[in-house]
Amino acid sequence: WCYVKGGKLDPTGNDTLVNYSGNWYYVENGTVNWNYTNLVYFCGEWYYVENGKVNFDAITLFYFYGDWYYVENGKVNFNATTLCYFYGDWYYVENGKVNFNATTLCYFYGDWYYVEYGKVNFNTTTLFYFYGDWYYVENGKVNFNVITLVYFYGDWYYVENGKVNFNATTLVYYNNTWFYVEYGKVNFNATTLVYYNGTWYYVEYGSVNWYSDTLVYFCGTWYYVKGGTVAWNYTGYVNFYGANYYVVNGTL
Repeated sequence: WCYVKGGKLDPTGNDTLVNYSGNWYYVENGTVNWNYTNLVYFCGEWYYVENGKVNFDAITLFYFYGDWYYVENGKVNFNATTLCYFYGDWYYVENGKVNFNATTLCYFYGDWYYVEYGKVNFNTTTLFYFYGDWYYVENGKVNFNVITLVYFYGDWYYVENGKVNFNATTLVYYNNTWFYVEYGKVNFNATTLVYYNGTWYYVEYGSVNWYSDTLVYFCGTWYYVKGGTVAWNYTGYVNFYGANYYVVNGTL
């Protein structure tokens, strides 16, 4: 295939694109170079040439002078910030090229994915800070359906609807134990009474003590706790540190 200009062969035609019958071909030294696969700058855009012609169907990454560029519909899309699947991994594209320095969250087709050093890390389960909130990443993407506790740098945090709820003071069931969450994380120093779903529970060192049979001082009153909850139905004597106290309806 030769490049004809003005009705005659133009051997000077070099490093350009030429439209012919609806396709754009890469011309080099006056002929189409069918072995050429590269990016070509033409009329203000970078086009993806594959085997001598622009491939307008391609959505891919292409390595060019030290960077990986995001090709969409046959040319580099410098407006794209997205994920792109390439040879077994999902890469994070920012402004048209892979950002290997990025550790962030990226929204893609209804989910938020965890990007680490330029690609999605599907092996990660962690908390990640993003625009003012700590999100719960599970196997590489934010899990908005979970209510759980997550261990992170020495503390256990309360996750609700996909992120840490620092406003929460509540009980949370986790691994067969009810833990006491205070302002978004488990307070293992707390020994107190906690109101939850209509019942007052006895928390000792951060979790409900179901084996308790004791008196607990709370907000100016002594309460009788048995089996982990305040025994409102109990009236009688309670032995506490060697002395007998008379309790009426669970209070002293």
